[in-house]
Amino acid sequence: MPNGLPTPIRATAGLWLVVAEVNVALVTLSNSVNTQFYHDLKSFSDFAELTDDSHFQPVPAGWCIIITDVKGSTVAIEAGAYKDVNTVGAAAIVVVQNALKGMEFPYVFGGDGATILIPASYRQLVAEKLAALKNLSAQNFGLQLRVGIVDVSDITGDGVTTEVAKFELFAGKCVAVFRGGGLSLAEKLVKEQPDTYEIAETPSADVNLSGLSCRWNEIPNERGCVLSLLVLAKERRGKQVYPQVLEKLNQTFGSEFRDHNPVNPALMTYKSVNECRRDERRYHNGWSLAWLWRSVEILASVMMMRSKLPTPMLDPKKYGNMMRDHSDYRKFDDMLRMIIDCSVAQVDDVSRYLETAHQNGDLYYGLHQSDTSLMTCFVESVSDGNHIHFIDGGNGGYAMAAKQLKAQLKS
Repeated sequence: MPNGLPTPIRATAGLWLVVAEVNVALVTLSNSVNTQFYHDLKSFSDFAELTDDSHFQPVPAGWCIIITDVKGSTVAIEAGAYKDVNTVGAAAIVVVQNALKGMEFPYVFGGDGATILIPASYRQLVAEKLAALKNLSAQNFGLQLRVGIVDVSDITGDGVTTEVAKFELFAGKCVAVFRGGGLSLAEKLVKEQPDTYEIAETPSADVNLSGLSCRWNEIPNERGCVLSLLVLAKERRGKQVYPQVLEKLNQTFGSEFRDHNPVNPALMTYKSVNECRRDERRYHNGWSLAWLWRSVEILASVMMMRSKLPTPMLDPKKYGNMMRDHSDYRKFDDMLRMIIDCSVAQVDDVSRYLETAHQNGDLYYGLHQSDTSLMTCFVESVSDGNHIHFIDGGNGGYAMAAKQLKAQLKS
């Protein structure tokens, strides 16, 4: 500061400089706390506690909700494209994770799409990446991906909140659990007001889908069928309804509910090199070093997983067991979602219970039975904690169960 200025002016200017520096420091600290919000949440490991208030925290007002889903997914699934629908649905999560370079954020995979929450400071960056994914989905998969972004602050109030908790699948690996109605309202706004909330696709940008793979064949059931289950409590009834539903499921499937996880390494088979290359070629636009590297990685993965021989890079048996623990076969995002390997008699028992509860005015539900489950993987590395496996029922799973639930909502 020039010494030639009068002393009072120098003092005043110095004070304003200090104030400005303090404000910058406070903003920096606030942004740091804001981006670390989800990372700092304590997790819980008993799924039955998903209605426990102590696990949930409101998502900061400076965050936004990203809604993605494949338009016309039911038609695409009925035409046999359910694997592609799952791949594109999971791809949105992978694109955002790669864009944010390891930052922990909450999301949930819904079969034909995903819901993702991020700090608003990353909104433009993530929107650009997802706009490119929209183009890749249309060009390489023939699927129209809807992507909309809604600010958390725009949907808070009038009894609607967006709260999140962390359910621990396994030590060091968590999935997000949501409640409050915020996600449901955000999805409604995106679908009803596309001009306001939906983003356009970008024709030429690259899409980073590193870590995304679907290299396992569909997983056969062990007990008779695979049940895709959706349960939505009627308004303001969740605190009573969901614990009752979980108790019924525990009674039906026994205390070892985890045994009904459809990811069963003993029944799983790996695809061939040609099958993997054919599927994953569509993750890339044209030839590139990224595609060359992926081709090499596919060859190595197939050799290791099919031989089942441990190597310094990977122990296939150990990795298979970790995949089971790292699968999201049960989750909650304003509704209960589960993929369960069970008997037909158990499905009938659950169906009768849910229908009675529906007729009593407690809930809406959707069920879909298939012979297999489908797994889409995001593998940053094969070390424990660095991979997660998105599970859906065969032949459309969640999307087909949603048809029944939506019909009940309309009636």
